[in-house]
Amino acid sequence: HWLIAVIVIGLIGVGWYMVRLSDEDIWYWRLLDLHEAAGLSLLVLVPLKIVWMAVSPNPKFPSTLAAWEIIVAGVVRGLFILAIVLIPISGFLFVATNGEAVTLYDLITIPSIGEVSRSPRDWLGDIHYYVSYGCAALVVLHVLAAIKHHLLDGDATLRRMMF
Repeated sequence: HWLIAVIVIGLIGVGWYMVRLSDEDIWYWRLLDLHEAAGLSLLVLVPLKIVWMAVSPNPKFPSTLAAWEIIVAGVVRGLFILAIVLIPISGFLFVATNGEAVTLYDLITIPSIGEVSRSPRDWLGDIHYYVSYGCAALVVLHVLAAIKHHLLDGDATLRRMMF
């Protein structure tokens, strides 16, 4: 959970900063390499996370939670899973359909799928962009909910998430 969370938050931050740079800026290309490599790492980690979730049941919710909070928690969890699947896949396909290979930390090179016309690539870029910002909003909601449970409700939700 925490490794994927750190990678996703880092990717959102790097991606947000990177797109504001000129493609003539050396930092754009350095950050793009980092962004692609970390995104490809998610393509490996997310299936492992999904398998782990299938074989390791989640702890039960505290009895103090309202029914609507349990429903919202389930919806947010499902949206997080969807986002962490869609974001790296759409990003990879966006890059791999540009006719260029994708490298992972200069260790592994994944060949290009080939060149695809602009319209499908734009669609992939839009999915990557909008789902990433949606995921960022979910992160904020998740953090605010944890703080609310800790400070206002005084329950153990935040402690359960941390350890």
